Amino acid sequence: SADDCKYGKSNTYQPDKTYPVWYTPYNQLQGLQPDNIVVINSLCPKEKVPFIPKNGRLIKWYTCGPTVYAPSHMGHARTYITFDIIRNILEYYFSYRVNLVMNITDVDDKIILRARQNYLFEQYRQQNTKNAAKIMQDIDTAFQQSLEKRTSAVAG
Repeated sequence: SADDCKYGKSNTYQPDKTYPVWYTPYNQLQGLQPDNIVVINSLCPKEKVPFIPKNGRLIKWYTCGPTVYAPSHMGHARTYITFDIIRNILEYYFSYRVNLVMNITDVDDKIILRARQNYLFEQYRQQNTKNAAKIMQDIDTAFQQSLEKRTSAVAG
């Protein structure tokens, strides 16, 4: 049952039939060094379950990093800071060895779209460097179209 898994009495957990059965790793050392860490497992999201690493005191952790397609900002730093804090707590407070691997996505639809936008903008700018009135008219038209799109999305 969910309560048995929650308190370490069982090695299987299935909140209901919509979720696959989740098997907690068996770890003999866990009983000798109880850390009482509980986490929310995506396979049983309604309950906190005991954190039991598969490899004793070694935690192998992979996480997706940021997809950087524009100038860096604080949101990018948050990714690194958050996982570094958690890693430090696990290593220095709970004495785990943590092997944290994080990717940085370098190719994505947003990156390709931004490159295309930059290219088209540069082409437009080169063609209209001496026509300030046309540039202002185009900016106003683009702004009005964007405003209409956003207004209809909010009203929708």
